[in-house]
Amino acid sequence: MADVIRIAVLGMAHDHLWTNLKQVNELKDVELVGGADVDERLREKFTAATSCEKTSADYEALLDEVEPDAVFCFCATADHVDVVEMCAPRGIHVMVEKPMAATLEQADRMLVASKKHGTMLMVNWPTAWSRSLRTAKRLVDEGAIGDIWQLTWRGGHCGPDELRCSEHFCGFLFDPDLNGAGAFNDYGG
Repeated sequence: MADVIRIAVLGMAHDHLWTNLKQVNELKDVELVGGADVDERLREKFTAATSCEKTSADYEALLDEVEPDAVFCFCATADHVDVVEMCAPRGIHVMVEKPMAATLEQADRMLVASKKHGTMLMVNWPTAWSRSLRTAKRLVDEGAIGDIWQLTWRGGHCGPDELRCSEHFCGFLFDPDLNGAGAFNDYGG
């Protein structure tokens, strides 16, 4: 693997992008090389958040110009498949934001493309990085709480509108064609 991983962002509508970018900015072995989105306001927000000035409205043009090792995909869920099928033949690894796809057929296509071209495909599930869940996992691994026979976890929040999620995010989040099966698929699937 390269000493420095070159990452591009394709799609900026999902609000989780901005937290991920803060974390990327702190890493020494990652270089953010560009970002693409059709919305100029999101590209401007990206530049302000990262100091990375290489942006484009065209995903393929950006990929050809900056030649990243990996892509963060934060567009509408239904568009994840297009990003993976665009990146895989170029040998570019992709991390998509949860959920993986809007339909099973899209998820299958993403897996086929990644396997065919030997690229990695990752789904970012923010709950996996939850301090409380990671602590619980560590305690189980250490044997500190005995054998686990059943685990029930309940989680949630008051909803995107109440959390003041952006218009870009809510613009696809409530659309079943763009985001799939709703809250269960997004948060619990």
